[in-house]
Amino acid sequence: MSLDKFMTKLKYGDRAAFDKIYESTRKSVYYIALSIVGDKATAEDVMQNAYLSMLRNADKYRDGTNAYAWIARIVKNEALNVKKRKMRECPIDETENAALFGTTETDDFGLLTDLARKVLSEDEFTIIMLATVCGYKRREIGEMLEMPTPTVSWKYNNATAKMREALNG
Repeated sequence: MSLDKFMTKLKYGDRAAFDKIYESTRKSVYYIALSIVGDKATAEDVMQNAYLSMLRNADKYRDGTNAYAWIARIVKNEALNVKKRKMRECPIDETENAALFGTTETDDFGLLTDLARKVLSEDEFTIIMLATVCGYKRREIGEMLEMPTPTVSWKYNNATAKMREALNG
């Protein structure tokens, strides 16, 4: 069954459809949030708030439209709101006392994700994560992000070149 069908079921009160929606979108929702807020814990918070917002506003979903794009827009808006609020906060450098923040141990995947966040633009990071980690095709990413497929391909190629350069250089 398609995501649109599950969204329609959710819209009309079938809360069990949420499980299927969550399973098919959780990775892309996380990486969209991470690409905007740049912090793993904050991205998880954004993800949770976005799903709550989606549940609250399920009745506003228009049947037959692009459910991925609708969910991605909710996530993007939530992440941008969080990012605006965080701009008014005073940041603390976690590298000064790594043990305090639980960052003394990390895996290679975390290091690559951190590097990607540093060297790629928001769009490039989102595209690279949706393609490589979530396994979406460029056409599907274009639909989710409301971007032409050739633009997705171009940004993907630029992102991989930047990552290659950062890893070799």
